[in-house]
Amino acid sequence: MFLGANSLAGDEPFSVYHSQMSLSAIIRLLAEGNNPPLYEVLLHFWIKLFGISEFSVRFPSLLFSTITVGFIYKIGDKFFNRNIALLSSLIFIFSNYHIYLAHESRTYTLLGMLTSISMYYYMGIIKATFIAENKIPTSNFVMLGIVDALLGYCHYFGLLILFVQFIYVFIYFQIIRTQLKNLLLTTLIIFLLYLPNIPTIIHRFQASSGGTWITPLDGLNSLYNMLMYFSNAPLVTVFVLIVWISAIIYFFSQKSKKINPLNGFVVFWFCMIFLGMYFVSFKTPIFLDRYLMPSAIAFPILIAIACNYILKTKKWNIAISMAMGILFISTVNPVSSNQLEIRECVTKLKQLKKQNTVVYICPDWLDLNFAYYYNQSYFKDYNDQQIKKNIYKYLGSDQIFPIQNSKQINLQKLNKAKHIIYLDDASNIHYPKNKIKEQLDQYFRLKRCISFKKNYTLYEFDLE
Repeated sequence: MFLGANSLAGDEPFSVYHSQMSLSAIIRLLAEGNNPPLYEVLLHFWIKLFGISEFSVRFPSLLFSTITVGFIYKIGDKFFNRNIALLSSLIFIFSNYHIYLAHESRTYTLLGMLTSISMYYYMGIIKATFIAENKIPTSNFVMLGIVDALLGYCHYFGLLILFVQFIYVFIYFQIIRTQLKNLLLTTLIIFLLYLPNIPTIIHRFQASSGGTWITPLDGLNSLYNMLMYFSNAPLVTVFVLIVWISAIIYFFSQKSKKINPLNGFVVFWFCMIFLGMYFVSFKTPIFLDRYLMPSAIAFPILIAIACNYILKTKKWNIAISMAMGILFISTVNPVSSNQLEIRECVTKLKQLKKQNTVVYICPDWLDLNFAYYYNQSYFKDYNDQQIKKNIYKYLGSDQIFPIQNSKQINLQKLNKAKHIIYLDDASNIHYPKNKIKEQLDQYFRLKRCISFKKNYTLYEFDLE
């Protein structure tokens, strides 16, 4: 399952560190940032049972992704046909995008699972309204309300699913006419369950209006590159685009151009989120691969629909579907590297570190990543009031200091030191003109420089 192939890095230690805390602390602390608490709450209980090893904390993500496969298959089988069910679930299984996130201890596969469950219940409403014309159990609307509320507690972009569902019922007003009472019940459940988080989301929306850390768009290249990321490889991307364009041409070539509401909904679902976030990003950059998970669930279903309706002849549609499946299978990489070799970097640092070595780390927020591999007992002894207090105390006792710039270097310690190690994670990008290495060069002789993937560099200095 390759869950330990990559270092626990990036934002993963943040989730694991906070998940160790009490439920009240998790909710309070995450309300101050951009992370709703549902994933960390679930991980909290998981950690109680299975600990914080790489395998343990990533296993829930793999579990969520596995459940998602089941619901994608159910969507295809119940609302379209068996071929669409098989192809869409196969594309999902062999998607490098979904495999990568299934190997990461973050909220995104939970977001994907809840998206697939929500859409399964919502598409049941569409089918009953336009096709089956049978009564939908009230329990389905209750489940839709609960899952939609959980989407908002999972990730703020999960609320895009509610937006898509809300808009679509007005496009097809017949849904409101026939299901008004039950839709009001769903809305009430969402409102009541999400009410406690409304002040927080208003505050976070105001904060994000000032800009984000995400790279601005590169025109149409950003669209193509994201589709390529969803599609594993350039060749597959081109084939997907050809299939989509051919399906559109085939549709408009028919005398009857009446849109099947279920087919139309999948197109609307994908385009509304994928293109919507793209255009919003010209003002506030949010077009990030993992943020697009709500549309990434629609992506394999949309491909499978296009493959099955591209031509009149069924056998050719099956052949195209098989070709698409083979392309995804042949381009899959089950061990996609996150390029973050913090585990290897810390292991090497511990080998180089002597009894009286002074270690500096920049940027300072690399502390959780570092502590997880340096000494997990430091990482486990959290402080839910002053979040980094205990970690800084322990690291400081080992002469290890996370800093932002050269002004934070203790010159008294520096004058007494004979051996220095500096862990630099692209510090000049995060803290321009920090001058840490320049100051160390003044006092010490650079003995060696060891580079790792994704900008990690160890500088070892000795007294001249």
